[in-house]
Amino acid sequence: MKLHDAQVRASSDFSVRASDRPRAASGRVDHAERLMERVRRDVGEEPCRRFFPSMARVEVQESGEVVVTVPTPFIAGLIDRRLGGALRSAAQAIGGEGRGEVRFHVDAGGFTAAVREGVETPGRSKSASAPARAKAPAPAPSRFRFETFLPLPANALALEAARSVSGGDGRFSPLFLHGPCGMGKTHLLQAMAHEFRTRRRSARVRCLTAEAFTNEFIAAMHAGTLDEFRRGYRQVDLLCIDDVHFLSNKKATQAELLHTFDAIDMHGKLVALASDEHPREIARLNTALASRFMSGPVVPIQPIDLAQSLTVLVELASRRGLRIDEAALMLVRKRFEMLLATGGLSIRAIEGELTQIEALARLMPQSCGGEGVLTGMHVARALGLTSGPGSEGAIRTGRPRRPVRMDLIIERTCAELAVRVEELMGRGRHKRVVLARAVCVLLAREFTNQSFPEIARAMGRPNHSTVITALRRIQAQMASSTEADAELGSDVPPGGIVGLVGRLRSELVRASV
Repeated sequence: MKLHDAQVRASSDFSVRASDRPRAASGRVDHAERLMERVRRDVGEEPCRRFFPSMARVEVQESGEVVVTVPTPFIAGLIDRRLGGALRSAAQAIGGEGRGEVRFHVDAGGFTAAVREGVETPGRSKSASAPARAKAPAPAPSRFRFETFLPLPANALALEAARSVSGGDGRFSPLFLHGPCGMGKTHLLQAMAHEFRTRRRSARVRCLTAEAFTNEFIAAMHAGTLDEFRRGYRQVDLLCIDDVHFLSNKKATQAELLHTFDAIDMHGKLVALASDEHPREIARLNTALASRFMSGPVVPIQPIDLAQSLTVLVELASRRGLRIDEAALMLVRKRFEMLLATGGLSIRAIEGELTQIEALARLMPQSCGGEGVLTGMHVARALGLTSGPGSEGAIRTGRPRRPVRMDLIIERTCAELAVRVEELMGRGRHKRVVLARAVCVLLAREFTNQSFPEIARAMGRPNHSTVITALRRIQAQMASSTEADAELGSDVPPGGIVGLVGRLRSELVRASV
């Protein structure tokens, strides 16, 4: 299938010449990592993991131009539509003569193993017929190993089950892990895949998200390469799929995965899956597929309590060469109590809090209470809190002292726009209703610790891709508020969209005190 140049060149230079492969620029690896770090910060970890590195690679040239190498024009268009803006913004931010230019380059051969076959065969020697350019998928980040996983009572059973699968124990296949966001499900899947490869150098392993599987399936249909796609996935020794809840209401992909699952099982190979929800709770999931998911151990990862959260913080700080004194721990404890009360306490949230503390420690070492020791004053400053009688977690620079409840955000937004909560939760497309949903997403990202899937569930959305789209839309509307207000016509709120968001922000900050 040929993608018309205009679909991608609207904002990027798109190239499909096989002879024009971009060379890796010496010394630019850090630039590519910095660029992707900015993209992840803008759009979140999950959208990036869907495409990079399994379906795309990024290089920053000496000129500053960013080259995104992909296997097909279809995937180029997909990435450009979903991440193009974030890639260009990040490219501008890291500087260079390219001034934010992004070029897509198609190299089908370079992705034969990763996308078309969908397997990694690190121990197999290249045959004469194998393309010389074929590359295996990049290994999981080194931080996703069993050695770096934090064992806790909340995840002990999941950890043991994952170790058993990585050791080739078929009694634990299929393994289905489920639990709240940010509790280590992805870490365990990646660790399983890594350990399995390490023990069996010739093993064929595939570890990806359900959305990446869906995207590759769609790309194979468009490209007429379904046979290759199926051979690749159905001949693996271990298949790990993350974010299985993404398959909700995707009938064609569910049917394809069901046949893939049966083929793998028939050959005695292994499957491991992870989801935010138990198979029974995934909306509009094929009954037969749900049954396959539950044919092996279904292992929950439980939320952590306050004591475990402090243990996690101290351990993570120790790994980074930091020590937190008693006064700082007391302040952090109160912060975690607030997160726990709003359902926002997770290992990922703790890592985020610690990263803020560490950033200030590295940039302003004089604020530490000695070599690598963090004080209460330092923690308060890093987390935007004040320290003093009765002021723990107080407002600074207009930020809330604690996460805001999602239902409060929905209630206040609906009241401002004269929209009923039932309308917001429904499928109506009235301009004010659509605006209310987008504003709720924006405020939820600012005032809660909830992930996109959690926000989607709170708003009655079938999957979190609609929530991500709503966030991008409201951000674009606020950037061009005059045009956006004009499009709303008589439905424009007082002060326009920007004024509406400003009022709601002030209300929520006051409500958090």
